[in-house]
Amino acid sequence: MKQQKKKTPFLLWLVIVPVFIVFIIALTHTGTGHNNKKPAYSENVSVSAYVDEYTVHNIEYEVRTGYTEYSEVFITYTNADGGTSQKEAYFKRNEPWTYSFGAIKGNFLYVSAQLTDPACVGLHVSIYVDGVKMKTSASSGEYVIAEAHYSLP
Repeated sequence: MKQQKKKTPFLLWLVIVPVFIVFIIALTHTGTGHNNKKPAYSENVSVSAYVDEYTVHNIEYEVRTGYTEYSEVFITYTNADGGTSQKEAYFKRNEPWTYSFGAIKGNFLYVSAQLTDPACVGLHVSIYVDGVKMKTSASSGEYVIAEAHYSLP
């Protein structure tokens, strides 16, 4: 008698082949399981926009007085840390008080000054950004206050 070779039943192949194909497709599409979408920070953002957002601008506050040789002024301002500082300043008429620091986009800038010397009747405050005067304010009279504020765009 002839021995017949054992054949794998057709129904078994009908099940194994589709399962194998689904397994291969699942492996190729999931990769490492991470989403292959690009991170949000790289979508439609140019390098110059990123640099502009973090560019450090040179800020300078200036306070000037007039009419007397020496002046006493109480000054309040936003400092380099974003907090508020206050100080009493004594200076000559032709030598302004200045404060300089670096700031980035969105920072709020503020300076105010009040005369505390009745002999002095003029006061001027200014905010400079990268050497350009952005805001200025002036007051005249005894014990006056001048203030200027600006937000970096």
